[in-house]
Amino acid sequence: MSRKTKHPVDVDVLAVFHRVGDRNGWLGMLFRRAGSGVAILDTRSFDADGTGMSQWLLDAKASQALAVLPASRVICRVHPLPAGSKERLLPALRLQAEAHLLGGVPPHRIGLAILPAAEGETGRSGLILAWPENARVELPPIGDAPVVLTCVPEIAALAALMGAHRPAEPIIWANRDDGSVAIALAHDGGVAYRATREESADAEEWRKGIARAVAETAFTLGHSQAYLTALMPEVDARVASMGRAGLSLPPELVGAIAPNVAGCKADPAWWRTHGIAVGSALAASGELVSLASLMPKAPQRVIGPVAQVLQRLSTPKAATIAVAAALVAIVAAPPIFAGLRLAVLKAKLPDLREYQREMAETERQLAMYRELQKKTWPMTKLLADIANNTPEAIELNSIGLAFGEGLTIQGDAKPKDGVLSWEAVDALARQLNKSGVFQCTQQNLGKDEGNKREFSVLATVKRPYLEVKYAPDEDFAVNTLADRRYGKSATMSGEDESSASALPASGTTEVADRGAATATPPTESALARGSSRVPATGSAGPRRGSARRGGDDAVPEGVDSAEINPVAPGGDAAVASGDSRGLSRRGSSGTAPGAATREERASAAVAIPDPLTDEQIAAMSKAEAESAMSRWAEARLQPGLDEATADRLRKEFYRLMEQSRNGA
Repeated sequence: MSRKTKHPVDVDVLAVFHRVGDRNGWLGMLFRRAGSGVAILDTRSFDADGTGMSQWLLDAKASQALAVLPASRVICRVHPLPAGSKERLLPALRLQAEAHLLGGVPPHRIGLAILPAAEGETGRSGLILAWPENARVELPPIGDAPVVLTCVPEIAALAALMGAHRPAEPIIWANRDDGSVAIALAHDGGVAYRATREESADAEEWRKGIARAVAETAFTLGHSQAYLTALMPEVDARVASMGRAGLSLPPELVGAIAPNVAGCKADPAWWRTHGIAVGSALAASGELVSLASLMPKAPQRVIGPVAQVLQRLSTPKAATIAVAAALVAIVAAPPIFAGLRLAVLKAKLPDLREYQREMAETERQLAMYRELQKKTWPMTKLLADIANNTPEAIELNSIGLAFGEGLTIQGDAKPKDGVLSWEAVDALARQLNKSGVFQCTQQNLGKDEGNKREFSVLATVKRPYLEVKYAPDEDFAVNTLADRRYGKSATMSGEDESSASALPASGTTEVADRGAATATPPTESALARGSSRVPATGSAGPRRGSARRGGDDAVPEGVDSAEINPVAPGGDAAVASGDSRGLSRRGSSGTAPGAATREERASAAVAIPDPLTDEQIAAMSKAEAESAMSRWAEARLQPGLDEATADRLRKEFYRLMEQSRNGA
């Protein structure tokens, strides 16, 4: 979307201001660019103060204003150039300008142009116009008009009027008010342009000075004496008709220029006053536009902050200050930053010695833990890894786990769901290897008895402290064995299960249900078999020993003491002999005296207790409350309970638990 300006302009409209007249006023002419020429839109005279000039430009929608520079304030040089294109000749002309001006004039006050060549001319000429900064010129007061102000010398106007024409008579511009004299004279090699100054209080002397300048120019260009004799009377007559200022054009040139200037007049008097303004407009609209682009001030370039800093540092004084500041910063910055860092550290750590003491103590503890890791194994964690990697078709009888001596697993493999017994043993070995904690070294299979096959697996412990991420369906913390066997609807909620499993039943050893089946009472054949269940031994250190199942000191009644090995003195082993909590992941577990399996309890007909009132519960002793809790826990495990009965049993169970804690 284009942004609308406050004062719209027309890029083809330009105004020319030339200071002429008896009262030293301004001649203003408005032009429109039209092809290779211009069209005159308006002509107006302004006082010296430029009253109405800005509004005139606004009304005309002009985009450019040209201020004509007097010839007496401009340096003019014409340099012959070899034949060639403008692209090749312009750099050569620029070198000529640099050699002649030697940097005395800034670039924005220099105009360079390759002059048009006439038919038959083999060489080319280049015109150099320079406006020195010490040459003061009053510019037109255009106010705040939205136009671009550039300057064009009177010599450039003469060059635009001359173009590729070669009249025999010269073009002369003279202004007695500022002493300017501009001459354009054709010769065999092209056109010579001269800007000079002629000041005289006497009008006759002033006219003679102009005639003398024309004669000198013709003589310098090599014109014959006969040419000078015929030319000078005509020059004297034309200068005499100028008055205080005017332009003298050969009649043949007026007819050649008129087709390119719409709205001009053929009257020599009109050209005498308006000719320089017309020539300036032609220069700004044609090949000599660079001669009409001189600027009083250097254009302001919009540069970024980095470029501004670099520009300021380009001066010797600023560069010296910057170097000195850098040296001071290099010397002083390190101590300053070190002091600030020390202050911050002191604020964050006021007591350094206490911190060092704590760090030393922490290092000693870490060293101790590292040594312990070298000499001990996390037995509970290893037993959990074994359980999580045991298939459901495997029934573990014993686990031997001792520090530095590896792992020995003995048990029975049973066919289940189309999986053969030997395939279950192989799956156990593969899952142990896959965990990364163990590396199986040997598998031994016994005789296939149809419904089971005894086996043993030997493995080494590779990475005992490795934390294995099990899949949710293989992790007992997420999917317990009870949930897998009986479904979540037949098991207690997480809160009820944790509470009920913590309470022992009367006459039985209640085992916490964490995914393994509850223990079953031993049969006579199992007790008589003796060697069918090999007690598993484990040691947390180099010393080996066996631990009794469940940690009880007394041998359960009715069990042979040969089945449970005593703990060796000083031993700290973890024993798992048929204990479902630490050993079996998916298989059945060993039995505990007086305990019933979940299948047996689920199939047994347990009567639903009658409702208890708060008064009845409050009257119970601690032993009576614990006995009742066992009955209520078994009743809650019964499948098919309606929602009301299950809710009643749950509430009464927690009231009994509270009574057992508070009762005598």
